[in-house]
Amino acid sequence: MAGKRQLAPVTIAPQESEESRLDRLRGIRRVLEGHIFSPDTLARDLSPLIRQAREVNVEIEELENEQANLVEVNVIDGDSTEDAPFRLEVI
Repeated sequence: MAGKRQLAPVTIAPQESEESRLDRLRGIRRVLEGHIFSPDTLARDLSPLIRQAREVNVEIEELENEQANLVEVNVIDGDSTEDAPFRLEVI
């Protein structure tokens, strides 16, 4: 592949990091966006990069929706026994 430019290398985070899956996906999205908006990225590379970015965005949205549905709401009124928090996803 002499004479063909390639994407610039990026540093990969160590596997033992304590980031959540959502944080890792956001990091992947930042790397993809960096390549997408780079003036050094070839036109032939844009389509796969954009497709990957879309897939990562879908995964991020799914995880964010899951986390939003797991919000606990404490309901305390006169009839409450205060034994457990109300969980919206159980309904």
